Formats: sequence, C-alpha cells, structure tokens
Amino acid sequence: MRILRRASQGTSNPSGKAYQLADLHQPLSNNRGGPRELSYTAQLSANERYLLACESLESTKSTFAFNVFERVFKDFGLPRAIRTDNGVPFASPNALFGLSKLAVWWLRLGIQIERIKPGHPQQNGRHERMHLTLKKEATKPASFSFLQQQSRFDDFIEVYNHQRPHAAIGMQYPGEVYAPSPRPFRHPDRRNSHSIIAPSWSPTAGVSASENAKSTSVACSQGKTSGSKRSVTKSGW
Repeated sequence: MRILRRASQGTSNPSGKAYQLADLHQPLSNNRGGPRELSYTAQLSANERYLLACESLESTKSTFAFNVFERVFKDFGLPRAIRTDNGVPFASPNALFGLSKLAVWWLRLGIQIERIKPGHPQQNGRHERMHLTLKKEATKPASFSFLQQQSRFDDFIEVYNHQRPHAAIGMQYPGEVYAPSPRPFRHPDRRNSHSIIAPSWSPTAGVSASENAKSTSVACSQGKTSGSKRSVTKSGW
C-alpha cells in the first residue's frame, strides 16, 4: 500500500470517495495599515466541490495549519487521501522522505498523501479553480484585520456551498451532494502502532514521491473519538 504518491500526470481530477484537496496560500498584501501578512489555508472536497474550510492564519508555519486541519477532521471526518503541492507546511525538503510534521501526523491518522508534480498546479486544478473565485471575491483588497478577513471567508464559504450551483455536479449546490466521511477523527496513540509503507524518492524529484515505495516503520494508531459533524445531505467524500 502506498501512502505517499505523485499525482497522476496530466490530470487534475482525483477519483474515489473521501478525497480532499488542500493548499496554503502566501500572505495577502495590505497597504491600508492592517496586518502586513495574512496567509490562509483552504480545503475542498474533490468530488462534490464542497469548501470545507478557509481560515486566516498569521503565517505559513505548520503550527497554525495543525489547528485548522484538526477542526476540519473533527467536523467532517477523515478523508481517505489529501492532495497537496510540495510546499510548506505539507512537505519538508530536508526531512526523511520529505515528510513534514503535518504530513507525518496525517499518516499516523491513516490518511494517504498525494503530491502534485512540482510546477504543475493543474494537477490540483479543482482547487485552483475554486481559489481563483475566492481571491476575486474575498481577498482583493485584503481586509484591515484578521477578523474582518475571516468574516469575508466565512461569507464566501456559505455562498460557495449553498447558494452557487456548480456545473461539474449537475448544477446542484455542493451542500446538496456532500456528506461527511464515515471515518471519525481519533487522536493518534503511540502505544498502539503498526508499520505502514513509506515512499522511495527520485533524486531529481524534490519532495515528490516516485511510483515505487519502500517499507519503513512509521507510527500509526487510533485513540478516543472526538468532535462533531455538520449537517449536510446525500452522499459525499
């Protein structure tokens, strides 16, 4: 079983349920006396186009991303896999197998990691298309404060999920076709670990996974279930 792999070249459409697309975007510019830097992370369910979260962050450090992903996992359950680019905090070029702390945590939760090929954002095309709309409607210009910017993100999520039909899902609203993952979030427990398959790497591929994998021991476990799910309808993930 491969738990970290390169996205299929030439495609931006991952298939299967419980597939999540994620990205962390660089600081917004603000020339009106507000915060000099405001980064944000966004997470999209791949098949239903349901925007799971869009959160203002003080920086691109993994500490802030951990909090956002934990909340999303508690609210919506664990995805089968997450597709990201090769940047911080999803990857760490100087770490074993290029795994950042965030990536190791995902693996311990039993989430497969799929990374796009460097310089090929079209392989995460569904997320990139959503992000174009997000930037146009909620970030230009950036708000004066973090709270004001987050309010705009929250308003965008409501409109995107429940008031804007999407052609890719038969002109339905994402909130009509999405349902949380049946896999509950459980805190990893180091006392109950087992071996999983970690990737081998091409020396020229940076932090992208090659198609072959080597076996290594990485802690994976399960703990006590926590968190709640939001109310949505029909099948999803």
